[in-house]
Amino acid sequence: MEFMKHLKRAVFFVTFLPALVFFIACGGGPSTKDPVKKPPEPPQYVTVPNVVGKTEAAAVSDITSAGLTVGSKTEENHNTVPSGSITRQSPTAGASALKSSPVLLWISKGPDPQYVDVPDVVGMTETAAESAITSRELTVGNTTYEHHNTAPSGSVFKQSPTNGTSALKSSPVRLWISLGPAEPPEPPNTPDDPTFEDTVVDGLVLVNGGTFQMGCVEKQGAICDFHNNEKPVHDVTLSNFYIGKYEITQKQWRDVMGTDILHYCNKALGKVCTPADLVGEGPDYPMYFVNWNDVHEFIAELNNKTGMEYRLPTEAEWEYAARGGDKSRDHIYSGSDNPDDVAWHAEDQTFPVGAKQSNELGIFDMSGNVWEMVEDWYGPYRDFPQTNPTGPASGAERVGGRGGSWGSWEKYMIDGDDNPIQKLDSYTEWIRVSFRAISEYDNRGTPFKGFRLAHSSK
Repeated sequence: MEFMKHLKRAVFFVTFLPALVFFIACGGGPSTKDPVKKPPEPPQYVTVPNVVGKTEAAAVSDITSAGLTVGSKTEENHNTVPSGSITRQSPTAGASALKSSPVLLWISKGPDPQYVDVPDVVGMTETAAESAITSRELTVGNTTYEHHNTAPSGSVFKQSPTNGTSALKSSPVRLWISLGPAEPPEPPNTPDDPTFEDTVVDGLVLVNGGTFQMGCVEKQGAICDFHNNEKPVHDVTLSNFYIGKYEITQKQWRDVMGTDILHYCNKALGKVCTPADLVGEGPDYPMYFVNWNDVHEFIAELNNKTGMEYRLPTEAEWEYAARGGDKSRDHIYSGSDNPDDVAWHAEDQTFPVGAKQSNELGIFDMSGNVWEMVEDWYGPYRDFPQTNPTGPASGAERVGGRGGSWGSWEKYMIDGDDNPIQKLDSYTEWIRVSFRAISEYDNRGTPFKGFRLAHSSK
């Protein structure tokens, strides 16, 4: 029995001992490591503090106290945040951010030296406003003059930009200046008033129709070579029509429209005009400072009052009448070859209508005093006969005026290289009966243009 016990032990060691050794060698047996692994801790988030408006030091303290870090810092100009204080931050206040993540900061350097605050000039006089604006290193921009029921005349009632706005140095400040309350116009004369009839309706001359050569005919001289818009000379046939004996006067304008010349001077010059800004004032002086649109408003009102159909003359009618119509003696100027007989020119102002000699038809001032607007759009002449022409159907510019003005003074003729090649005595050049001027039809900026009426049948 004892022998069998020892034999079993020997078999155990021979059979299981190698396996035990292999088990231990492969890591079997008791472990010294923690058999249970802990899960990772979740990320920690914090709320971003508000540091805008704080000094840099205070902002840094608040950020780090919240468990965040300070990221990049950028300096920038700012007109309201004091220098050294925070103007912006990212992330913004109240946002949730991962602990230790950076907060970007923008720090004020103070106002940009190239920008200034716009002063408050509303209520100031125009002069005081201009002084206040220029003292801030700004400029005065467009100035508009308007009637205003409460702002005193001559004072600023609106500005742009408004006060307190930041503006780049030298930039313009636009002003609106009061002309005071709009006064109701004086009641105009009516068609029953004989003075109205005498000065407007009966002041027309019959021009019998006929055929004439329009343009720069030989009698006009070598000056035609410099004015191609007067060529080619062409035959024009016209029917009977009536044209004003005189240019429309300031009194006639006021009788119809109820406004005087100072009203249009204000619009033309962009300021409150005084008589010193005029170039002739009085009931018999020609109306000026008006544009093509103003004239058509006058004609519409006149026709409404009279029941007539007044209009501007066509360019062909104007030139035919200026030449003397069927009584023409082929003068260079309207009524004479001597400009001083018939025209106010090379002067410093306008003159009462009808003070010079008339032309062959009894019409006055068709040379000189004021340029006279006509109905036509501007266009080149055509080299073929025409009957009752009215000019192009449309265009960019009107025939700005015929007949020259009080200010038709000496000038230089210019060649293609803008060099003076011939000095001409042009006191008289613009007042020739064939000279054509071009103008924007809404331009009223000069005191040179007026007009006279026409009518197809009386």
